[in-house]
Amino acid sequence: MIAGFTRHFWWGLALALVSLAIGTAAMAGIFKGADTSVFRALAMTQATSAEPSIAAVEFITHLGDPGWRAGVMLVVLFALIYRHCWRSATVFLVTVGLSITGHSAAKEAFARPRPTLVPPLDHVDTYAYPSGHAAGAMVILLLGAMLLGGRKTMIAAVLLAGAIGVSRVSLGVHWPSDVIGGWLFGGGAALMGYAVARRVARPKERLS
Repeated sequence: MIAGFTRHFWWGLALALVSLAIGTAAMAGIFKGADTSVFRALAMTQATSAEPSIAAVEFITHLGDPGWRAGVMLVVLFALIYRHCWRSATVFLVTVGLSITGHSAAKEAFARPRPTLVPPLDHVDTYAYPSGHAAGAMVILLLGAMLLGGRKTMIAAVLLAGAIGVSRVSLGVHWPSDVIGGWLFGGGAALMGYAVARRVARPKERLS
């Protein structure tokens, strides 16, 4: 148990620190060329993209909106409580709260401007790095899957969080590095939260 805790926790911390390092590098312009190239390849506009395609991407991105994320959180919490995993439910709630606070603070600290290469297809009024949609979706979906499901559930969670992140670039509101940083931050938080949940769980709590 202790070895598993150490492994998950330190990997999670490493991912979170890499996320912050990427933010620092992005602000220094290190990723400017790659960011611009990938952004131009993925970004959609009203003039060049079919309306059904834009609608589909907007649907995916809305799955990462705060309201949808709150709904998923409630489902995970109710499932953990139904299994009498009270400590794990508490850790889940605290981890998500700290992650949201952390990536929101990082946005203010980096104060990275949003892309302006194309007209955005979503309304945004915050800074760019890291992507809140990517970070929030990753920590909630991945940690929920790690606490409740098996390997297939975790893969599905990562794929959905991945699609939500890519949609932010497609809608023209994030640089690719914003999304990568968000994924790493949220994934790191999920691993650390899972480590703590396993450590404090009572013997009868069955975590995947």
